[in-house]
Order: sequence, then structure tokens, then C-alpha cells
Amino acid sequence: MPKTILLIGDSMLDGLSPRMSAYAEFNGHKLYSVIWYSSTTEVWGTRDKLRHYIGTLKPDYIFISLGGNELFVKDIKEKRAKYVDNILKDIGNIPFIWIGPPNWKPDTGINDLVCSKVGNGRFFLSRDLTFERKKDGAHPTNASAAVWLDSVMRWMPGHAEHPIKMNVPPADMKARPERIFIHQPSEI
Repeated sequence: MPKTILLIGDSMLDGLSPRMSAYAEFNGHKLYSVIWYSSTTEVWGTRDKLRHYIGTLKPDYIFISLGGNELFVKDIKEKRAKYVDNILKDIGNIPFIWIGPPNWKPDTGINDLVCSKVGNGRFFLSRDLTFERKKDGAHPTNASAAVWLDSVMRWMPGHAEHPIKMNVPPADMKARPERIFIHQPSEI
């Protein structure tokens, strides 16, 4: 059954969104992408943006990519757990997958925190994958981000709590979301 998918997150969506768009189009889904540059669980968990997009777009499924800007936060569980809880409260009963950050160095616990809150069937651990990186050393190249998303989709059928149809589109398939919403760091 075609789904309306909401993809939200930080700048990692620059790499993930094009490939997610190809998956959505290839499988008959409708995709909306919300990129909030420099955002964190704290930013999403203290603002009403997610509630707004859920109320407006009525997604059947949500993909989240957050945590890359929080890899090195000390005392992460004490500082961020309530914000992850707020995000989950905003999502409610909508099926989702949280795509963990593509670590470039060991983190201080963001992956463990999110996984403990959402559960294994709704969290894809990206930490141990190998990525080709852009010059900043953090963001995967577009080609590597496409492989990253392919890994998420290969994982989904056997591990996700609520898998959806995501047959693999051709590697060179180009597609765009129905709409991309962009928020700048100045909105934080």
C-alpha cells in the first residue's frame, strides 16, 4: 500500500534524501523531506516543528536521521533523554525508523540513548558502517550516503518493527521528494 513518508533530520539528509526519494518513487510512496541544518534532538524535542509537519502532511511512516551533531555531548543521557522522549511523544503511534548517525569517531552515548528509547526494531545503528566522507570529515559523500540508505532498506524487512515495501530502485535513479522543507540554524 503506498505510504506518505516524512523524512526529518539534520544535514545528513542532504545525502540521504535523494536516495530515499528514489526508493519512494520506485515503490509508489510519497516523500516529504524536512532538513533542519545543525539540528539536534534538543532542537526537535523543544519545538513544535515535528507536530506541525505531522499535522499538515499526515504521514503514514516517518524516518528520522538525528544525532550527528550530538556525538560528543558529555552526559548525553541526562542532557538529551527528555528530548528524545518529546520527539517520540510527537510521533505517537506512527510507525518510524530512527537512522543512527554515521559516526566518524566514537560517540559519548547518543546511539545507546536513542536505541534504548526507541527499541531495536525502530533503530538502525549506523555507527559501525564504513563511509567515504566529504572534506569536512563528517558527512558521507552522496554515493556513500546512497549505500548507507540501501543498508537501512536491506535491514528493514527482517528487523524493523513495521517494515514497509521498499524494493531497491536502480542505483542511478534520480527522484525528488514531493516537497523539501528547509530550516536554517538561525531558527534554533
